[in-house]
Amino acid sequence: MARTSMQSPTKYMRLILADSQGNKVQAVIFNQREIDMFDHLLHITRTYYIHNEIVKPIKPEHRIVDNVYQWTINPTTLIEEISNDDSSLPAPSFSFIPFAEFHKHMDYSRLVGLSLSTRSSSSFIIDPHIPEATTLQTWATEKEKQLNEIITEKHYLTASSSSLAPIIENITEIALIATLLPMRSNFWINAKIGITKLDQHFWYMACNKCHKATGVDYNEEFSCLYCKEKTVANPRCRVEVKLDDATGHLMATLFGDEAEKFLSCSAIKLMKEITEDGIKNIKSFVKLSSDKNFLIQVRAIKLDSPTEPRYKFNIVAIHDPPQENP
Repeated sequence: MARTSMQSPTKYMRLILADSQGNKVQAVIFNQREIDMFDHLLHITRTYYIHNEIVKPIKPEHRIVDNVYQWTINPTTLIEEISNDDSSLPAPSFSFIPFAEFHKHMDYSRLVGLSLSTRSSSSFIIDPHIPEATTLQTWATEKEKQLNEIITEKHYLTASSSSLAPIIENITEIALIATLLPMRSNFWINAKIGITKLDQHFWYMACNKCHKATGVDYNEEFSCLYCKEKTVANPRCRVEVKLDDATGHLMATLFGDEAEKFLSCSAIKLMKEITEDGIKNIKSFVKLSSDKNFLIQVRAIKLDSPTEPRYKFNIVAIHDPPQENP
């Protein structure tokens, strides 16, 4: 796959070559004309004689394999496929990381949830001929109905607290957040949760797909202006809470399932209890404070302000703190 250099408009294609002993070297082809020249010759898992390439040291920051040299393939390079190869070259090997171990590779200072993104050195191999891919394809075939439902219903638009709990070194004291805001927008804190504002609405009517607010009545079908889907309106919890640790407090907003879990009350019940004057006797059917600390991920959102910067905070995830060893 051709790429464009960040320093120039030059196109290049990066390769990884391996021999029968498992030794690897990265190679590169520059310029679109030369890429087109070799693209139809080189294929994954096939074996070749390669002669007259240019070999030069490569800087550590550009290495993608454990080799201090890089080959440059150019029009003078001779490439010949070995059709009857008996050297039994090993299949390409990959070091896969399970989703359950992503937290070991995340930058917690910039964490906004669990997500993946590509960069200039990222590569994709479609349907590779390796055992792991075969296993995954078999699983996808067995789960085809559930996967199609996820795609059709767009469950991936639903906000969730899938963030993994941080290691203790990444916990930030509330008193330090204000000084860190120019550099970061996401923080993990260890705090208690409480509700001090009892006259708030506690819920809003939302699109059942993307959770954006709507003026449509409960269970009414409509076309959402945000996600462009035909859906129905449902109530969704939204509650402003006070987070307290030993160094200070922070006002933040809690949404959806996490809000219902904290309140021990559903959004539908809150909607039914509402009156023209607001919710009456809220203390009788919701929990207003936690009796223990939680690990809480908050995200700072900068507000438009003509003077000094102002922020609001949304709660992204809530986890129970790790159990202490007896």
